[in-house]
Amino acid sequence: DTASKLQICRRIAATNLWPGLGTDGEAYVVKYGQGAAYVVGPRGWISLLYRAGAKRVTVACVHAGDTFDPGSLVPPTPPKLVPSADPQRSAKPFTHAIAFVEWAEGATDFAVVDASEIERVKKSSPAGDKGPWGKWPEKMAHKVALRVLARNVSRRIEMPDVARTAMAHAIETDGDEAEAMPDEPTPANPAEDTRPVIPARKPRA
Repeated sequence: DTASKLQICRRIAATNLWPGLGTDGEAYVVKYGQGAAYVVGPRGWISLLYRAGAKRVTVACVHAGDTFDPGSLVPPTPPKLVPSADPQRSAKPFTHAIAFVEWAEGATDFAVVDASEIERVKKSSPAGDKGPWGKWPEKMAHKVALRVLARNVSRRIEMPDVARTAMAHAIETDGDEAEAMPDEPTPANPAEDTRPVIPARKPRA
């Protein structure tokens, strides 16, 4: 309908992430209720993190049989993943999804979501197994971790206004899935969170 089309145009203008097809797009226009919705994909979240000043962004899924240490917030300890050598590894269910960002100043941030959190987001999707979750389950798990990471760093990372505005609009675009997205654990004692506040920097071209 006209209202959803106008909303999609506003989202595209605000995020500067253009819709595509398959797994190649930064964002997608999907059927939603009686209209359509603009949804940011994994590539889009990665682009937003680079605009915010990331030097490197990595995503991965942990499959059953992998050696995995989820790390911790306090003290800041990044996750460690050693994929198994099993040739059937990719066919095994994944237990976690990881998104990791290294900033230009050398500091790092990460998000780790487990299979139950990913499944909750999947079940909240109107399309369920018939949509992208059925076609690209690993990419969608990446998206969950990336979205959690982007939401969490947007709360504590200083970034250019244009990057913050784009990220804020992107965070609002996931419809029913947004409500099911897991949040970053809060340290029992916030004073123990020694991660630095990253200063503002110019957005990447």
